[in-house]
Amino acid sequence: MTVAPQNQETPSPNPLTSTVIANLLLDGFTVKNMVEAGRIEIFSILAIAQALVLLVFYLRKSRYAGSFLFWSVVPMFPIYFGLNALGFNGPRMRPLIYAVAAVFWCVGLLIVWRLKRRYIAYLVELNFVS
Repeated sequence: MTVAPQNQETPSPNPLTSTVIANLLLDGFTVKNMVEAGRIEIFSILAIAQALVLLVFYLRKSRYAGSFLFWSVVPMFPIYFGLNALGFNGPRMRPLIYAVAAVFWCVGLLIVWRLKRRYIAYLVELNFVS
C-alpha cells in the first residue's frame, strides 16, 4: 500500500477562467442581439474575435494569453470613444460621459494588468514558463 505525500499542494485555479467565461457569455448575448436586430457592428465582431482568440490561448495554457488580453483591451476606449466623439460611431455624448468612461478604462487596464501578472505566476507555478 502506498501513501500519498501529505504536503502536496493543489495548483491554484487559472486566473483567466472567470474572464474567459464572462467573455463567452457576453459575446453569446451580443450575437443573439445582433441576429435579432439584423445589424452587425464592427466593435461587436472585434470583441467576438478577441474572445475566441483568448479562448484558444486559454485552452492551450499559452503564455501569450495574459498579454493578448491586456494588449487587445488597451486600444478599445480610444478607438471607440474617439470615433464617437468625431461623430462616426453614433451620436456624440456629453463630455462627462467621456470622462467617466476614461476613468473606468484606466481602472480596467490596471485590473487587466494585474490579471496578466497573476496568469504568468500561475504558469510559473505549473512550470509552463520560467
